[in-house]
Amino acid sequence: EIENLSWRVTLDEQTTVTHFGDAATVAEDFDRHAEHFAARRSQAAFPPHWFFEDPQGRAIMAQHFNAEQIIGIHVPAAAAGKGDAVRAQLGGDLFTDPGESRELTSSAE
Repeated sequence: EIENLSWRVTLDEQTTVTHFGDAATVAEDFDRHAEHFAARRSQAAFPPHWFFEDPQGRAIMAQHFNAEQIIGIHVPAAAAGKGDAVRAQLGGDLFTDPGESRELTSSAE
């Protein structure tokens, strides 16, 4: 069985991002790796959109993501062109259109 949980990448010892791929909203999976997630703060975390749709997903983001910004990914194509409405409905930031980008920020700046 393949566990698809996260990839954390740090560039120039400064900018860290964490990609949560197709991770499921299973608290036990994240609880097992809590020390890893706490070890380094990310400037951005990229969970799949269903984390915003699920109360357990929201709890995982709050407890484990340790990130300045959380931006949802893998949003269905039907959301294209409806970004503001989707973000309002899900209560967070998500990439909804091809080619979208965000500037990474840090509270340390």
